Formats: sequence, structure tokens, C-alpha cells
Amino acid sequence: MVQIIEQITPEELTHLRLQAKQLFSSGKFTEAVELYSVLAKLVPQDHTVFSNRAAALLKLGQPDVALQDAQTTTQASASIA
Repeated sequence: MVQIIEQITPEELTHLRLQAKQLFSSGKFTEAVELYSVLAKLVPQDHTVFSNRAAALLKLGQPDVALQDAQTTTQASASIA
């Protein structure tokens, strides 16, 4: 599991996002969920993190948990509209 970083630069954040996307693209859904979970703690206002984690959870056959993230995504998107 990735260690959570208290202070993170925008470049490091971008790197983590790209790494999570690559894990998902290569079919490493468990690892992608773990990294998206780290990102969710670092940037809880970023609805795309929850959306991407929901997609990975669906790939892992966890629709109930994915639904929770999808609802978080919807709420976050509505709050910025």
C-alpha cells in the first residue's frame, strides 16, 4: 500500500493520478483502488478520484461499494455546479 503523504506537491499529485490510471489500464484493479483511496484522502474534493475508484471497484465485482463512490461523485459534482 502507498504511504499517505501529508504535504504533497502538485507534481507528486499528478504522478499519483497517472500511476493510478496506469494500474487501472493494466488490469491491476486492486492496486488502483488502493491508490485511488490514497488520493481520496489527499484531495477529497476531486470527484474524478471517486469516479475512477468506482470504476475499479466495479471491475472487482464490488457494485455496492462502487455505488457509494458514484454517489459521492454525484454529490461533489453538484456542489461545484
